[in-house]
Amino acid sequence: MKKVILFVAGAALITGSMVSCGKSSKGKMDGEWKIDSWISESTDTWGGTTDSEKINATGGAITITSTSAGTTTTQTGTFTNSTYTISKDGTWSNAITTTFTETVWGTVVTYNTTMTASGTWDFLTGVGEFKKNERVVFNTLSSTNTDITTTGGTSTTNTSTDTYNEGENSQVFVITESKKKSLILNSVQDNNYTSSGGSTGGSTNNTTITLIQE
Repeated sequence: MKKVILFVAGAALITGSMVSCGKSSKGKMDGEWKIDSWISESTDTWGGTTDSEKINATGGAITITSTSAGTTTTQTGTFTNSTYTISKDGTWSNAITTTFTETVWGTVVTYNTTMTASGTWDFLTGVGEFKKNERVVFNTLSSTNTDITTTGGTSTTNTSTDTYNEGENSQVFVITESKKKSLILNSVQDNNYTSSGGSTGGSTNNTTITLIQE
């Protein structure tokens, strides 16, 4: 079972094709948000082979569709406790719990993961087609994962915590919508590489997060 990571983590490269239409302010960003949807599409290409993954977490349900070596698999689960707190003082935190169930050799196995993270955030200055407060960077300073695997009524728990220096683990989002009770963030990563032997490859990721206040 592949673990789903649903919080801000990892450097992102924003492509020039992204255009913001959601200039924001610290007052609009401030608040206790709920994740309404988290949609991500990624590819990884090497040696002429492309693997892909699509994550659609909407309305409390998660569907993961992965394609590798020409074989496509689909996993379904749920996510709860999807809080996202953004404060005017430049700090943020979130907590997300995901649950997946599968049958292994006739035995039902449940995977329950609670992910928390916290750090700092700020707007980026205007550059190119982007104006001031149209992009935001989230720095992750600490993250904790608690995994509970239950097999045939027996549970095992594993907890891991990571800490980072400021700027070591960050992600840039384009603000595509910023309203009183809704906030939509989009991140695009596009990386290409060439080996010393001449082989080429690359990876892409397009993630859109919709946050709402009820």
